[in-house]
Amino acid sequence: MKKSVFILILIILSLNACTTSKDVSQQFIDDPITRVDEEKLLNKAKTIDEYYDYPMIILLEKIIYRLKPNGQMILEVHQITKMLKDHKGALGNSFIYFREGYENISKVEAYTITKDNQKIDATEITTRSPFNNHRVKLKLYKDIKVKSIALPKVEKGSILYLRYQMEMIYSDINGLMEGEFYLANRYPILKQKGVIIVPKGKPIYFKKHNTNITPTKHSTRTEDFYVIKKNKSPIIQNEPFQPSFQEISPKITFTTFNNWNELNKKIYPILSAGIRNEPQISELAKKLTSGITSKKKKIEILYNFVTDTRNITNAAIPFGMGGYVPNLSSEILKNKYSDARDKVILLINLLKAVDIPSNIALSNESYNLDPELPSLKTLNRILIAIPMKNYYQFLDPHSAIVRYGFLPGANYGKYAVILSSDKPIIKKIPTVTSQDNSITYNSSSQLSPDGELHYKTSFIPKGTYEINERANMIKILLKNRFQNLHENYKQVHEVSKDIKLLDFNSSDPFDINKPFQYDVTFKISDYTTNKDSIVIIQPELHQKKLFSFSKHRFTDLDFTLPFKVISKHKIKIPNNWKAHSIPESINISAPHWTYTRNITISNHIITYYRLLEIKVSTIQKKDYTTFKTFIDKVIKYDKQTIHLKK
Repeated sequence: MKKSVFILILIILSLNACTTSKDVSQQFIDDPITRVDEEKLLNKAKTIDEYYDYPMIILLEKIIYRLKPNGQMILEVHQITKMLKDHKGALGNSFIYFREGYENISKVEAYTITKDNQKIDATEITTRSPFNNHRVKLKLYKDIKVKSIALPKVEKGSILYLRYQMEMIYSDINGLMEGEFYLANRYPILKQKGVIIVPKGKPIYFKKHNTNITPTKHSTRTEDFYVIKKNKSPIIQNEPFQPSFQEISPKITFTTFNNWNELNKKIYPILSAGIRNEPQISELAKKLTSGITSKKKKIEILYNFVTDTRNITNAAIPFGMGGYVPNLSSEILKNKYSDARDKVILLINLLKAVDIPSNIALSNESYNLDPELPSLKTLNRILIAIPMKNYYQFLDPHSAIVRYGFLPGANYGKYAVILSSDKPIIKKIPTVTSQDNSITYNSSSQLSPDGELHYKTSFIPKGTYEINERANMIKILLKNRFQNLHENYKQVHEVSKDIKLLDFNSSDPFDINKPFQYDVTFKISDYTTNKDSIVIIQPELHQKKLFSFSKHRFTDLDFTLPFKVISKHKIKIPNNWKAHSIPESINISAPHWTYTRNITISNHIITYYRLLEIKVSTIQKKDYTTFKTFIDKVIKYDKQTIHLKK
C-alpha cells in the first residue's frame, strides 16, 4: 500500500479459511448493499486534472469479503485510479500472489481509459511461478503462484480500472475469516467501501484504530452485511523515520475468532505436527554438539548450523504463504533450502534431540500485533522461543546473517504469540540498549608534506549495525569490490571528492560464528584550498550526513532501536605543519540523547573523538522540537573542520 496502489492484497491471500468445496462464483458480487455507481465515478474521474500536488488520485477502493455457509470464502477487490502526472515505475502492473489448489483467481476485469477516452483492455493477464528461474526451482513450495496484470498506456490523464475476485477453495486453517480496512493512504482516496458478508447470525468481532467510524449492519434472509464507508479519506504524510503505516493509519480490523486461544487451537496442531523424532535429525544434533555440556553453547551451535545459508539456503517466502503444514526436516536437509516455517521446525527438532525444549512463536516484524484481537494475517514472522530460567530467548533462524543472541532489528519490542498445546502466551520481545546496537570507527591517518592524506579505518559494528554491514559487504563482494565503498565515501565526505580507495580487508560476512568487522585504506588528495597552503581536514569521514529534519512533524520519530556511533581518529601531521585552528570541544547531554566531540593535539598527533548516542527507540512528537534543536547543533558541529598550515 505504501509503494503501489494495486499491490494491496499481497498479505491477505493465504490467511483465510475455506473448505474443500469447489463452488465457484462466476460473477462479481453485485447487490444493492455492495454496489457503487461506477458510471458516476468514471465521469467524475474525467473532470479531475489535478489534486493539489499528488501524482494520482484513487477514485474508488472497494474490498468485499464473503464467507459462505460451507466455509468457502470469496475476496473481491475493485479499484479505479486516475494518473494526474507522468509517473515512472510499474504502477500499471499488479501482482497477485496466491496458492494454487488452495486459492483461485476466478475473474479479472482490467482496462485503461486513455486521456483521449479510448478503452484498452489489459493485454497481459498471466499466471506463473515467482520462484522458478534458471538458478533454482523450489519444488517444496511449487504451489505458490503469481498472477500478473499489465495495464496499458499508464500516463498522465489515464484512468486505471481493476477488479478481481479470488476464491479460497480450502486452507490449512479452517473456519477463519479476518481482515483490515485501512481508511487512509499515501494518496488521496475519494471513496472507500468495505463490506463483510457472513451467514446470518455468524459471530464477528471488530476493533477500531484511530477512527470513530463504526460498521453498519444490514441483514437479508440468509446473510448479514457489515458495511464500512469513508469519503475523502485522510492522506498519511510520508516522513523520515516514521512509525509503520499500519500503526498510524486509521483502520478497522475484524475476525471471526474471539480470542488468541481460539486461534492457537487451530494453528498449533498444524505447525506442531512437524515436531517429531527423525533419526537423521537426532544423529546430526548429537554429532554437532558432541562433547558440549553448556545448554547455551548447544543452542548456539545448532542455531548457527540452521541459520547459515551455506548449509540451508533461505527461500524468501512470507510466513503462511507456503501453507502451515511443515515439510519433513529430513527433506529440508536433503534439499538444502527452506522457508522460515521449515527452518524453525528444523531447529526445534534439533534442539529436541539434545533435550532442549523450545516453542513456536509468531510475531510481526512490520508492526505490532494486537494482544486483544487475534489475527493470523498479522503474523508474518515465525520465531523460536526457548524457555530459560526467568525469561524466553527468541531466535530467528531464517535471519541468515544475524549472529546468535541477536534478532533482526524490526523484531525487537514487538509482541510474540508463543504457541502451546494448552493456551498461548503473549510476550513482548525485549529491546536492546544503545550499548548493544552500536558501531565504532577506529581510524588512523597521516598527512604527507604535500597535503595528501592516507587514511585507514577499522569498522567494528554490533547489533543491527553488524547485520547491515554484513549485508553491504556481501553486495560489495558480489559486485565491484571498490565501487560501492568509493561511492559511499564520495557522498558522505564534504571537504574533498577526490577519494581513492587503496585496499580493504574483511572477515567473511557469511560466517555468523564470530563478530564481523573490516578495514578500509584510502587516500584523499587536493586538500590545499588557498595560496597560503592551508589544509582543511574533516575528521568525521564515516558517519553519513545526518538528516536535517523539517520544522514541523506529524508523527513520532521511530528509530526502531536505540543506537550509538563512536568515531576515534588519530591524525599524524609532518613536523613542518602546525594546527592553524581546531574546533572547541562539545558536550551536549540529555536523558534521551548525547553528543560529545573532543579534538586535541600533542606531538604532531591530532586526536579526535566523537560520540552520538540516542538512548531511546522513539522520540515522541511532543519532544520533537527539542530533539530537532539538538540534531541541528550536531549537524553544525560535525561540519567544523581542522585547519593545518605549513
